[in-house]
Amino acid sequence: MSIPVKHGLYMGLASILYTFGTYILFPENLFNMKIGFIIGTLIYIVFMTMSCIAERKANEGFLEFGEAFKSAFVSYAIGAFIATMAMFVLFNFVDPSLIDQMKDYQVEMMNSMGEKFGMNEEQIAEMEAEVDRTENPLNFSGSMMGYLFNLIIGGIISAIIGAITKRSAQA
Repeated sequence: MSIPVKHGLYMGLASILYTFGTYILFPENLFNMKIGFIIGTLIYIVFMTMSCIAERKANEGFLEFGEAFKSAFVSYAIGAFIATMAMFVLFNFVDPSLIDQMKDYQVEMMNSMGEKFGMNEEQIAEMEAEVDRTENPLNFSGSMMGYLFNLIIGGIISAIIGAITKRSAQA
């Protein structure tokens, strides 16, 4: 098994453990975007970096930027796909009531932000109605669209990690 694939699988497993662990132990944090973003990003960065370092060790201490980028990105693509599928399964099969809970959380956040930005009650009510009209954002097509968007972000992170972990033979 290639190094990036192995690290991508580990990344996916770590993401599943985080997601389901949060669901079981701290369900109130499941929709907390700050915590989820920070921990999720750390999981991705750690495993992407580990993949690049393992590739560099396998190449006698050298790793060109292109190979480092590829290693990080393949790890990310696999890990993010596994994480996306875990969320899809959690929200659509394990506990479909999470979709309504997520919508309630979104409405709560919109009310808070609407008040901060001086929106009137009518504008806030329209935003709430829009959330209610929204289909399940974590259905299969929504999940895949999110995954594709995340690949762009993963590409940017991969480029940064690739630039940091590269080591040319000429150096």
